Amino acid sequence: MTAASIGALVVTLTGCGEDVQEVDADYAQICVREDPATGETVRVDDDDCDDAGRPRGSFIPMFLFLNASRSFAVPPVGSAVPRSSGFTTTRPPASASVARGFAPSGTSVGKTGVSKGFGGTKSGAGS
Repeated sequence: MTAASIGALVVTLTGCGEDVQEVDADYAQICVREDPATGETVRVDDDDCDDAGRPRGSFIPMFLFLNASRSFAVPPVGSAVPRSSGFTTTRPPASASVARGFAPSGTSVGKTGVSKGFGGTKSGAGS
């Protein structure tokens, strides 16, 4: 195989080269609010929610269950959080670990153990 063919294969096997921020937690938490103009749920700065996962004013924490079989998109601050994204306002069990502090620019996140293909690396998220 040529180097170009191998490079194309690596990109295909790693999900088009998408970087996944892997975390060692059961849930991911982002902070959202409802946009009064559109009625959409929009991601806001995580500092707008209480660290313990409680609402602060009109800001609501949303949680996403993480498993080792796939990664999920965390939208950028200011973007709508589609209902199909898997995020929910249902609080996780008290025994669950929750990751917070995802990049304001958005990211893909997965539970530690998500395969990144050849030469992948792992990076943690703040909690």
